[in-house]
Amino acid sequence: MALKALRDRLRYSTTLPPPQPRAQDRLFGDFGYDACVILRNPAAFKQRFLEAVQKQLLDYTSYDIPLLYVDPYNFKKGDLNVFTSKHLRYWYQHEYRFGWVPPVATQSLSAFFVELGDLSADADLIVLED
Repeated sequence: MALKALRDRLRYSTTLPPPQPRAQDRLFGDFGYDACVILRNPAAFKQRFLEAVQKQLLDYTSYDIPLLYVDPYNFKKGDLNVFTSKHLRYWYQHEYRFGWVPPVATQSLSAFFVELGDLSADADLIVLED
């Protein structure tokens, strides 16, 4: 899929106001990939993802939030949260984070995998062509 077609797809596939087209073009170069997943139903994906992780992290508290993009020259120190804030230069990414907090502080966490099953009803895989 060409970048123009992808921009159009992103523009009409999200509930958030889309970033400017030139900013969206940067995402592929910034992350070094030629594909992405477009969530047509972000709420369904979120629910599915949270439920899948909850099976692995039974006693953990979860949170999910859009990131706050911070201007380093114009912010209140109390507004900064290292888990949910990012430098303003990344505003075009429209990042949304999920996090889990263990019931008791720990020095070691184990890796795990989650299975979400078939996402085709709620998402599209987009691969850029050369």
